[in-house]
Amino acid sequence: MLIIQMAEKYFVEAGCTKEAIDMYNNAGKWEEAHRLASTCMKREEVAGLYIRQAQKLESEGRFRDAER
Repeated sequence: MLIIQMAEKYFVEAGCTKEAIDMYNNAGKWEEAHRLASTCMKREEVAGLYIRQAQKLESEGRFRDAER
């Protein structure tokens, strides 16, 4: 098991799923973050999360990442 997967497991077990999602987003692991967010958040919450994330990346000039 990879370290990042172990970290996800422990975050989730500790009830810190948002922190696990943030960890993936900060590492640029967009698909993993979306997979986890989709399993524990409502559709509207996931959409809001990614709109905020895209706006943050856009303000940093990371347009390609913001598109993802």
